[in-house]
Amino acid sequence: MFFKGTDILQATPANAVESHPFFRVYVWEHDWNAETLKAFCSEHFPEVIFNNLADTYKADKRLVEKLSVRLLLHLMMPHVPRHEYRATGQPFLPHSPYSISISHTRHVYAVSIGTQPHGIVVEQWSGKAAHVGSQFLSERENEWLAAMCTEWNVATSTLPSTKEPPLPLMTNDAWYTVLWSAKEAVYKCFSELAPRLKDDITLHPKHPSPATGLFPHIFAHVKQVEGYFPITYELHPHFVLTICHSLPQAGLAE
Repeated sequence: MFFKGTDILQATPANAVESHPFFRVYVWEHDWNAETLKAFCSEHFPEVIFNNLADTYKADKRLVEKLSVRLLLHLMMPHVPRHEYRATGQPFLPHSPYSISISHTRHVYAVSIGTQPHGIVVEQWSGKAAHVGSQFLSERENEWLAAMCTEWNVATSTLPSTKEPPLPLMTNDAWYTVLWSAKEAVYKCFSELAPRLKDDITLHPKHPSPATGLFPHIFAHVKQVEGYFPITYELHPHFVLTICHSLPQAGLAE
């Protein structure tokens, strides 16, 4: 579920019995500073305790990140205890059967919860990943990255200009951002193995579908783990949301 600014007031708790395996993602986009966000939370969510965060995180950016994540998690599961972090940096819910993942980028905050381990990443469009592409992509992955960029832009050039929401211009820089976020999501999903992005995580593209605004058919293989794991993308005007699930997909051919 995606919310922008005060739209978060319309958020409803996730219903864990609505599907199995259960999985939900809440994404919140806002550009508020810490004072504005604290005032908003105090007015609309007085039951959520934020004071200890303000005491711990003095930098405005970090405080906004922590406040936003705590509120999202509260809205998803009001009765679930606060999250903690393992030594690997992976967030978890003490004494809870659910797995969670957390991510944030400029003005965008995301929390996911599910019955199976998973990883989510939100990453704003930029050229940062392209500058370090050789550090996380293999030669083969670089080759089909170039092909994807060409195929996507040919396909989207035929879409109606009225399509909503607008698709981002998928340049090489954008595709590097997508693949960087993919490997980061896989890493989060399997963080207990501490896989290396370039050497231990391999991405496999399958049948892109740009007309939907989604790019769901990429799979990941993790060294020493059997199977191929699906990666799902949502391409937004300012960022990409990437999700990796720990349930392998059967029948993927090389």
